[in-house]
Amino acid sequence: MCLAALRRIWSLAETLPAEPTFVVDVGHVFEEKQRLVLCYASQLKPDGRADTDAHLLFGADILQRMETRARFFGERIGARYGEPLVHKGPLPCMDPILG
Repeated sequence: MCLAALRRIWSLAETLPAEPTFVVDVGHVFEEKQRLVLCYASQLKPDGRADTDAHLLFGADILQRMETRARFFGERIGARYGEPLVHKGPLPCMDPILG
């Protein structure tokens, strides 16, 4: 892993129309991620009759979408679940040949 990359800002490839810079195997934490998403239940379903559907995720089965996406990217790296990340611009790295 390139140490310089650790100090950079990474974006989830969720909203960016780009190939991910890399995909992280998240199989060991995927169930925990699903439980954490459920902590935001108010964002996942209407909150009574007065709710105006103003939620970003309203009407979407976010857990199913999240799993489908994670499986897709996981498949690309030979893992069960993957999280795609994007780095804008060139990624600085030490010379991998010279070590």
